[in-house]
Amino acid sequence: MRMESCADATVADLLAGRPVVLRDRKGRPGMEGRCGTLVARAARIERMPTLIDYLATGCEVGLSVAVDLTASNGDPADETSLHRLAYNPKVHATRLNEYQQAMAAVGEILAPYDSDGLIPAYGFGAIPPGAGPGARASFCFALNGDGARPEV
Repeated sequence: MRMESCADATVADLLAGRPVVLRDRKGRPGMEGRCGTLVARAARIERMPTLIDYLATGCEVGLSVAVDLTASNGDPADETSLHRLAYNPKVHATRLNEYQQAMAAVGEILAPYDSDGLIPAYGFGAIPPGAGPGARASFCFALNGDGARPEV
Protein backbone atom coordinates (compact mmCIF):
# COMPACT_ATOMS: atom_id res chain seq x y z
CA MET A 1 0.00 0.00 0.00
CA ARG A 2 1.34 3.41 -0.97
CA MET A 3 1.20 5.96 1.83
CA GLU A 4 0.60 9.62 1.06
CA SER A 5 1.07 11.91 4.01
CA CYS A 6 1.01 15.60 4.72
CA ALA A 7 2.53 17.75 7.44
CA ASP A 8 2.53 21.32 8.66
CA ALA A 9 5.96 22.66 9.50
CA THR A 10 7.75 25.97 9.64
CA VAL A 11 11.23 26.68 8.38
CA ALA A 12 12.21 27.17 12.03
CA ASP A 13 10.94 23.63 12.83
CA LEU A 14 13.02 22.12 10.04
CA LEU A 15 16.16 24.13 10.87
CA ALA A 16 15.88 23.14 14.56
CA GLY A 17 15.37 19.46 13.71
CA ARG A 18 12.05 19.34 15.57
CA PRO A 19 9.91 16.28 14.75
CA VAL A 20 6.97 17.04 12.46
CA VAL A 21 3.88 14.81 12.64
CA LEU A 22 2.81 13.22 9.35
CA ARG A 23 -0.90 12.72 8.76
CA ASP A 24 -2.66 10.48 6.24
CA ARG A 25 -3.45 12.69 3.26
CA LYS A 26 -6.27 10.55 1.87
CA GLY A 27 -8.26 10.24 5.11
CA ARG A 28 -8.51 6.44 4.77
CA PRO A 29 -10.32 4.52 7.53
CA GLY A 30 -7.92 3.24 10.15
CA MET A 31 -5.29 5.77 9.14
CA GLU A 32 -6.68 8.78 11.01
CA GLY A 33 -4.29 11.00 12.90
CA ARG A 34 -0.59 10.38 13.19
CA CYS A 35 0.95 8.03 10.65
CA GLY A 36 4.59 8.94 11.05
CA THR A 37 7.15 11.57 11.95
CA LEU A 38 9.48 13.60 9.78
CA VAL A 39 12.78 14.84 11.20
CA ALA A 40 15.15 16.97 9.14
CA ARG A 41 18.62 15.81 10.14
CA ALA A 42 20.24 18.70 8.29
CA ALA A 43 18.71 21.84 6.88
CA ARG A 44 20.04 25.20 5.79
CA ILE A 45 18.80 28.29 4.01
CA GLU A 46 20.64 29.19 0.83
CA ARG A 47 20.33 32.71 -0.46
CA MET A 48 19.71 32.83 -4.20
CA PRO A 49 21.22 35.83 -5.99
CA THR A 50 18.83 38.35 -7.49
CA LEU A 51 19.14 40.09 -10.85
CA ILE A 52 20.43 43.16 -9.01
CA ASP A 53 23.13 41.02 -7.32
CA TYR A 54 24.34 39.84 -10.73
CA LEU A 55 24.31 43.36 -12.18
CA ALA A 56 26.21 44.72 -9.17
CA THR A 57 29.04 42.25 -9.86
CA GLY A 58 29.38 43.36 -13.49
CA CYS A 59 27.20 40.78 -15.22
CA GLU A 60 25.74 42.14 -18.46
CA VAL A 61 22.25 41.37 -19.72
CA GLY A 62 21.73 40.61 -23.40
CA LEU A 63 17.98 40.51 -23.92
CA SER A 64 16.62 38.70 -26.98
CA VAL A 65 13.18 37.39 -27.88
CA ALA A 66 11.88 34.51 -29.97
CA VAL A 67 8.36 33.88 -31.20
CA ASP A 68 6.82 30.46 -31.88
CA LEU A 69 5.29 30.84 -35.33
CA THR A 70 4.16 27.25 -35.76
CA ALA A 71 0.69 26.74 -37.23
CA SER A 72 -0.53 25.12 -34.00
CA ASN A 73 -1.00 28.60 -32.49
CA GLY A 74 -3.56 29.60 -35.11
CA ASP A 75 -3.99 31.85 -38.13
CA PRO A 76 -2.83 35.46 -37.54
CA ALA A 77 -6.09 36.66 -39.14
CA ASP A 78 -8.12 34.91 -36.42
CA GLU A 79 -8.92 37.21 -33.47
CA THR A 80 -8.38 34.34 -30.99
CA SER A 81 -5.01 33.28 -32.41
CA LEU A 82 -1.84 33.59 -30.37
CA HIS A 83 -0.41 35.04 -33.60
CA ARG A 84 -3.06 37.70 -34.14
CA LEU A 85 -1.19 40.76 -35.29
CA ALA A 86 -1.41 44.21 -33.77
CA TYR A 87 0.70 46.28 -36.16
CA ASN A 88 0.80 49.45 -34.07
CA PRO A 89 0.88 48.73 -30.32
CA LYS A 90 0.37 52.43 -29.51
CA VAL A 91 -2.93 52.45 -31.42
CA HIS A 92 -4.03 48.91 -30.56
CA ALA A 93 -2.61 48.68 -27.03
CA THR A 94 -5.61 46.72 -25.79
CA ARG A 95 -5.39 44.31 -28.71
CA LEU A 96 -1.89 42.92 -28.25
CA ASN A 97 -1.75 39.16 -28.68
CA GLU A 98 -0.39 36.97 -25.89
CA TYR A 99 3.12 36.92 -27.33
CA GLN A 100 3.19 40.70 -27.63
CA GLN A 101 1.86 41.09 -24.09
CA ALA A 102 4.52 38.75 -22.69
CA MET A 103 7.35 40.41 -24.62
CA ALA A 104 6.16 43.88 -23.57
CA ALA A 105 5.90 42.89 -19.89
CA VAL A 106 9.31 41.20 -19.76
CA GLY A 107 10.94 43.79 -22.02
CA GLU A 108 9.70 46.65 -19.86
CA ILE A 109 11.53 45.13 -16.90
CA LEU A 110 14.70 43.82 -18.58
CA ALA A 111 15.34 46.25 -21.47
CA PRO A 112 16.76 48.99 -19.22
CA TYR A 113 19.44 46.51 -18.11
CA ASP A 114 20.37 45.38 -21.64
CA SER A 115 24.04 46.20 -22.12
CA ASP A 116 23.79 47.56 -25.69
CA GLY A 117 20.12 48.55 -25.91
CA LEU A 118 19.64 46.34 -28.98
CA ILE A 119 17.13 43.50 -28.75
CA PRO A 120 17.44 40.72 -31.35
CA ALA A 121 14.05 39.25 -32.28
CA TYR A 122 13.76 35.80 -33.83
CA GLY A 123 11.01 33.56 -35.09
CA PHE A 124 10.86 29.81 -35.53
CA GLY A 125 8.56 27.21 -37.02
CA ALA A 126 7.62 29.13 -40.17
CA ILE A 127 8.88 29.97 -43.63
CA PRO A 128 10.66 33.31 -43.34
CA PRO A 129 9.24 36.16 -45.45
CA GLY A 130 11.04 36.44 -48.79
CA ALA A 131 12.50 32.93 -48.51
CA GLY A 132 11.50 32.09 -52.07
CA PRO A 133 9.71 29.16 -53.68
CA GLY A 134 10.28 25.73 -52.19
CA ALA A 135 11.56 27.15 -48.91
CA ARG A 136 11.02 25.09 -45.79
CA ALA A 137 10.12 26.14 -42.30
CA SER A 138 13.06 27.59 -40.42
CA PHE A 139 13.96 26.84 -36.83
CA CYS A 140 15.52 30.29 -36.33
CA PHE A 141 15.27 33.45 -38.41
CA ALA A 142 15.40 37.19 -37.76
CA LEU A 143 11.90 38.63 -37.55
CA ASN A 144 13.06 41.80 -39.29
CA GLY A 145 14.44 39.73 -42.19
CA ASP A 146 18.06 40.80 -41.57
CA GLY A 147 20.01 37.87 -40.13
CA ALA A 148 23.14 40.04 -39.77
CA ARG A 149 21.28 42.66 -37.69
CA PRO A 150 18.21 41.03 -36.11
CA GLU A 151 17.75 43.80 -33.54
CA VAL A 152 14.53 45.77 -33.27
